[in-house]
Amino acid sequence: MKKTALIILLAVSALGCPNKDKSDCIQDKIATFENDNWANGKITRYTFQGADVYFLNDGSFIADGLFEVVDEDCNTICSLGGLAGITECNGKIFDDVAVEEEVIWEEQ
Repeated sequence: MKKTALIILLAVSALGCPNKDKSDCIQDKIATFENDNWANGKITRYTFQGADVYFLNDGSFIADGLFEVVDEDCNTICSLGGLAGITECNGKIFDDVAVEEEVIWEEQ
């Protein structure tokens, strides 16, 4: 019995834990961006209004394109950029109040 428990314990530890740093949704976004043909894509985690949010830059840089800011479940918080030059998110200028924490993924 002890031998079986030890084997199970070793097998489970060898598999490791799933990546808890990024939600499934953000992992899916990374996979999508990796398969796109745009250059310079980037996903950056920010602290904004007390929560972690993700700035999704698909690298398209189309003049009228918008970049999404989403939560960890990929619910859109706001969209920035475009022809109108939208900078406001939830009533605040995003660049003025958001704190960049880390680049989650970047096109290499």
